Amino acid sequence: MSQANPFATAPREQAPSEVHADNPVAWRVLGVLSLFPATLGIAAIIANQYGPRWIGEGSGYVLAALGLVGLLVHALRDTDIEIRRVYGAAGALLLVAAIVVSILPGKPDGATEAIVGYKFFPWGAMASALGLIFFTAFARNETDPKLSLIAEMTLNFLGFAACTLAIVLGLIHPPALAGPCVVLGLLGLGFYGAYFTLPLDVGRPRPLLFPWFDVESLSVRDASIPSDDRYRAATLLGILGVVAVLIALGRTVAPGVLNEGPAALKKLNQSYDTWKVVGRALMIALGLSGLFALRLKAWPIWIRSSIITLGIAWAAVFVVGSFTKALPNAPEAYMVPYGISLLGIGLAFVALAVLSTSDSHLVVLTRRELAAYFYSPIAYIVLAGMAGSSALGYYVFTDSIASLPPGQSIPEPIVRSYQTLTFFAVIQTIFLVPLLTMRTFSEEKRTGTLEVLLTAPVQESTIVLSKFIATWSFFMLSWMPAAIYLIGFRVAGGQPFDFKPLLSYYVALGACGVSFVALGIFLSSLTKNQIVGAAVTGALLFAQLLTVIVRQSTSEYFSPGLRAAVGKLDFYTLWSQALGGLLPVSDLVLQLSLGVFWLFLTIKVLEIRKWG
Repeated sequence: MSQANPFATAPREQAPSEVHADNPVAWRVLGVLSLFPATLGIAAIIANQYGPRWIGEGSGYVLAALGLVGLLVHALRDTDIEIRRVYGAAGALLLVAAIVVSILPGKPDGATEAIVGYKFFPWGAMASALGLIFFTAFARNETDPKLSLIAEMTLNFLGFAACTLAIVLGLIHPPALAGPCVVLGLLGLGFYGAYFTLPLDVGRPRPLLFPWFDVESLSVRDASIPSDDRYRAATLLGILGVVAVLIALGRTVAPGVLNEGPAALKKLNQSYDTWKVVGRALMIALGLSGLFALRLKAWPIWIRSSIITLGIAWAAVFVVGSFTKALPNAPEAYMVPYGISLLGIGLAFVALAVLSTSDSHLVVLTRRELAAYFYSPIAYIVLAGMAGSSALGYYVFTDSIASLPPGQSIPEPIVRSYQTLTFFAVIQTIFLVPLLTMRTFSEEKRTGTLEVLLTAPVQESTIVLSKFIATWSFFMLSWMPAAIYLIGFRVAGGQPFDFKPLLSYYVALGACGVSFVALGIFLSSLTKNQIVGAAVTGALLFAQLLTVIVRQSTSEYFSPGLRAAVGKLDFYTLWSQALGGLLPVSDLVLQLSLGVFWLFLTIKVLEIRKWG
């Protein structure tokens, strides 16, 4: 009896499918259609500087924004060599124009002398941001080795120049730290971020920071082994950040300690206070503990050197201040706002440098999670939505100020009336947190990559913390537009206002963000469906918002103890108090504790899944 051929019904082998190039017709149509509103909007903005026009300045900004977004989409999607280089040339021209406009002096209204850098806001900063976007789109798609190398060199050099200028300008003119230096630092991070994320081809040379080379000889250079120039650039950025942190802490702490001298350790009867002496000893020990960085051989040398330098400098200041009064004159206050701004700039530089150089499991996974946001439309949709919502709140804020009767003003702190940080912030948070956290574990389960993570030599706590750090960082980043609008308000208004409550507000926002993001990540770990995770997260946040009703209720159904307990979850009142200059520490500790609790539960969920 013959057996049936097992291959008789097998499908015939097929050749590989024919690959067609992406048809960019639709994107080119979008680019052509976007060119008209972009040109019209820019022309209206410029024309309104010399008098009112039929198209107002606000409408011009809207038209220009819509047109530029369309052109950007076209620049990213159309890889035709001619169009790609046209956008690259446009980005380069915008960058040159930004430098020229920022250098040219300008006169404020009513001033008699011109000020260098006056036009940096808004024209220089705006042209820099647009030039960065279009030039990055060109650099990512360019295939010619020489042009690609020049593009990378440009991004590297401009990133270094912007970051260095942010620190140097802040040292020369400290008031600039509250405005231009922050924007310069963000632009520098943008240039460096674009440079670090460009495709890395092994087969061609990489640019140095100051590559004095012959462009024509690039084709004969040996490029078989990729150099570590990106590592060097990241190291230099990290050193700049450490310098900024050292200066911020030094200008804040050292003058006070050296001015008080040994008197700070004594009682009124000039005898030494035991507790103050113990505290001073602990400060010295804290600085000397930086020497333990010598044992962290896996860390980059610049990080270890920075920790050791910071620790020795910290200990030296307290040692000298314990025995002598080195500064006879009382120092001026520096921490707020200058020290905070410089410290934030430095820490941002260090964070990007560490993300770009460290091989730690936690850092690598955090970098992976952040890249997942920016390689998907979620990041850009969220940032655009937050910028639009912040713009609406800013319009309500400025309109309320403009409608005040003559001679009447809003009492300080005026930021309490900034709706972007109160009512709008609550609505944004209820939608923002579920949108950011719904994919953290649900997407991993759907695609099957969670099993790969769980079987890799990585602890569950590292996986959870990496997702939390990346999501919380993006959560805080999405609130940057609200603060940037206030910087513009300060520059355009020409009048200072009390912005110290903003610091307490962002501390409260960050603490609540820890709780909210951890809750969303925990719920995402329980389900494969992203919609379910987002819906439950949003519902719980809305329920937590409703606690403000219980807190403010006078009904007999709610006892004073219940109102006090439930009121601790009321983040709306917490944010309002923070904007008023109050910062309840107990409420912050509760929010942080809740975040730790949700992260602990998430780790246990992963452990059960791994061993179950």
